[in-house]
Amino acid sequence: MTPNNTFDRIMANPKRQKTFEQGYHEFLLSELLIALSQRDDNAVSELLTTLLPNHRITAMEGPSQEEMTLRTFLQVMSQLGYEVTAKRSPRNAHSMHLSQF
Repeated sequence: MTPNNTFDRIMANPKRQKTFEQGYHEFLLSELLIALSQRDDNAVSELLTTLLPNHRITAMEGPSQEEMTLRTFLQVMSQLGYEVTAKRSPRNAHSMHLSQF
């Protein structure tokens, strides 16, 4: 079966499909960070469902049940294959690495 439109033709090429999926994944991650910073709980839930469709994540486990805790955030990032690090500003010689619990 031949692809019907440009998107389907692009997705038929495994290398281009992988590049697209990688970019789309990074876009969703950036949207998740924005939603978290804006405390948009509905967007956070939807993005988590899209990013991790095979996982049940209770994102809202903060004191008010409306905020994602740091622990949950680190777990989500780990599931997505990311490692979260924290570094002191350049004027300090020390750096700090946050690892999984």
